[in-house]
Amino acid sequence: MTRRISLGQYLRESRIAAGLTQAETARRLRSKLGESFEQSYINRIELGRIRQPDVVRLKALCVEYGCDFATCLKLGDYPGYAVQAASEEDGSPLREGIVDVLSSWSELELNLLFASLPDLRAQYRKIIDVLGYVAP
Repeated sequence: MTRRISLGQYLRESRIAAGLTQAETARRLRSKLGESFEQSYINRIELGRIRQPDVVRLKALCVEYGCDFATCLKLGDYPGYAVQAASEEDGSPLREGIVDVLSSWSELELNLLFASLPDLRAQYRKIIDVLGYVAP
């Protein structure tokens, strides 16, 4: 029987492959996000004590480690983001989650989408900062 890797294990392996320590990652992300990002938070994720970290923080970790965000969302069983497996009977292709759709949008398209959703503006700014776009 094949054992599925956990989100924490995947992130730990990605961090090590990137040549980073938990402490260095925390320092970098505090600087980039402008908010508290503790080494203990990363440790709890890697140990599986936090099974679904905040999506903005998860994306920031993926950017630092150079690992795949969609894979992290699948491993973390995030509702609404995971790839929906196609049935074997109909042979239809896999349908990607909303993350894959939004990641293909231009900065202008994202600005238009989030401008129409004022309640999400603060979250939008964090996401845009993590993705490296300039927020309006």
